[in-house]
Amino acid sequence: MEDETTQVEQITEETPVKTYSEAEYNALQEQLKTANDTIQSYKDMDIDGIKASVEDYKQKWEKAESDRKAFEHKTKLGQYVKSLGLRDDVYEQHVTNLLLEKGLQFDGDKLTGADEALKDFRESHADAFIPVKPYAGHTPGLPTPSADAERTKQLRSIYGLK
Repeated sequence: MEDETTQVEQITEETPVKTYSEAEYNALQEQLKTANDTIQSYKDMDIDGIKASVEDYKQKWEKAESDRKAFEHKTKLGQYVKSLGLRDDVYEQHVTNLLLEKGLQFDGDKLTGADEALKDFRESHADAFIPVKPYAGHTPGLPTPSADAERTKQLRSIYGLK
């Protein structure tokens, strides 16, 4: 056992103790002060206040997103109703309210279920829609078919064609 004790004493005596210069000591003290200040700033944080603020902003964002989607739907619905060719604003408002009550949604640009929802309205209020007249004339500025035939006949005679 004595041998072991002398060996431990020899190892301890042979290992030099590390000493720090004043500059190194001051640098370590500054790092320790910075670390303590950082820890204290984390302790001073109002974590519950930050969580409440995050939740408040999350709710505001969700409401804004909901409002945006509702506005987009209302705008598309208004465009759809305008495309139906109703006689006046009263009918347009009535049809808009009818479609809103049904809760119909758009699939791309198509209002799913609109034809079924408007079927009864179309039957009971046929006069609400402006009738679509088929094109039955000629475009102003263009020659009528008979005038065009006459002109062709004149050109053929000028050039000596039959």
